[in-house]
Amino acid sequence: MASVELVGVSKSYGAVNVIPNIDLTLDDGALTVFVGPSGCGKSTLLRMIAGLERISAGDVLIDGRRVNDATPTDRGIAMVFQNYALYPHMTVRQNVGFPLKMAGLSRSETDHRVEAAADSLQLSSLLDRKPAQLSGGQRQRVAIGRAIVRQPKVFLFDEPLSNLDAELRVQMRLEIARLHKQLAATMIYVTHDQIEAMTLADKIVVLRAGRVEQAGKPTELYHDPDNIFVAGFIGSPKMNFLKARVIGETEGGVHLTLPEFDDADIALSISGTRPAIGEEMRVGIRPEHFGERGDIVLRTEVEVVENLGGTAYAYARGAGGVVLTVGLADPQAISVGATFEVRFSSNRAFLFTEQGLRVR
Repeated sequence: MASVELVGVSKSYGAVNVIPNIDLTLDDGALTVFVGPSGCGKSTLLRMIAGLERISAGDVLIDGRRVNDATPTDRGIAMVFQNYALYPHMTVRQNVGFPLKMAGLSRSETDHRVEAAADSLQLSSLLDRKPAQLSGGQRQRVAIGRAIVRQPKVFLFDEPLSNLDAELRVQMRLEIARLHKQLAATMIYVTHDQIEAMTLADKIVVLRAGRVEQAGKPTELYHDPDNIFVAGFIGSPKMNFLKARVIGETEGGVHLTLPEFDDADIALSISGTRPAIGEEMRVGIRPEHFGERGDIVLRTEVEVVENLGGTAYAYARGAGGVVLTVGLADPQAISVGATFEVRFSSNRAFLFTEQGLRVR
């Protein structure tokens, strides 16, 4: 196990700066998830930690040791890729044990580590099979086993579940969470799937255009986002954002109207600097925070009802044309085309500037 620290790390390709000056500390023994949309730089950042990409400036420290010039082998890391990268002519036993063979470990030590890894990953009965005889989930477990036997200081996962179907993704998320708890290892995991991030992470790092938008515990990012990008990215379905205009101040807060919903009034408590009267803002409300009770009432027309069994959502349009995603307790109580009053409590709402910054 080891901590990982990035100090002023940046990456440029010629004149294009794709990772501009990141400072980040990843705790010893924690499972940290880098999450963000495609092209945000999360895989590039992971590859720089691994030593597969040279950094343009700054330092990478693993367990307090500067590793900028160290090879991937000498950094004490093991990486699991999106494609399993298994040798098709080798058995599971041979694939898992291959890095130990290359390192010159004895046959007995190699067998011991392979069998221990296979047992932890429920691969013991598959050791004599070849990759073509395995399912996608089994192949991914073999790739993880190959990382485990190296006994690295840090495990790196680069979108390891992207090639799996939905059911296997859920199963493998549980496997990785169980493995992290069992090994108590430092892990860094890259994904574009915020559900994976929320369910796996001790700490989430949200990236956009090579910059860290916010880092913290999953619940912190969900309940207290720093900006409109994080608020919209964390949570599924995504947060609704309503146009708002400041019309006055209240004791301890601000008074706004929502022009897309018949100028409905809303008063929000804020502790910082109050926005100016007339300023355009955004009010955020999560679909699951709508309910039968609440001091704010919005009139909408239901366009689609999405019934997922245990949960359901209505997509309802306001007078201004904006469509809300609304969590439903009873989808049978409404019908498509009907007028639908949705309610939420103002203390569940978030306030953002027009530029996307959070107002607290």
